[in-house]
Amino acid sequence: MSQWERDWQNLKDVMEHMLQDSNRSGIGVSIVWHPPTDAYETETQFVVRMDVAGVRREDLKIILMDGYLLIRGIRRDTVPPGKKHFYKMEITMGPFERKVPLPRNVALSEVLATYRDGILEIRCNKSHGAPGGEVRVEIA
Repeated sequence: MSQWERDWQNLKDVMEHMLQDSNRSGIGVSIVWHPPTDAYETETQFVVRMDVAGVRREDLKIILMDGYLLIRGIRRDTVPPGKKHFYKMEITMGPFERKVPLPRNVALSEVLATYRDGILEIRCNKSHGAPGGEVRVEIA
């Protein structure tokens, strides 16, 4: 993926986040929220950390494909049904998706994902080739 493509994807992500309506109910909406995400590179790895507190491990899906890391999931509403009067309602429920561009030198066969204390962390080792194909990542 070129620098221009990465910059374009980042701009699209920022615009999506800015235009996100925090009062949507999620009915008929495919993507409701965008979890805060950090992505950085070290000498040996590309690392993505995502704040997905309240999301069950089995509700997370991670796929590496076409030069991107695709992370999907759903935060389910745990409030019991029935009539309520909310004084404050800021926790977003429903599905989410984040698409993080990968550097060219990520080894698709060497990816480790962990989920601890509400933080999903994905570590991709670097290689000398360009990413290609599609890989589903299991969460340890």
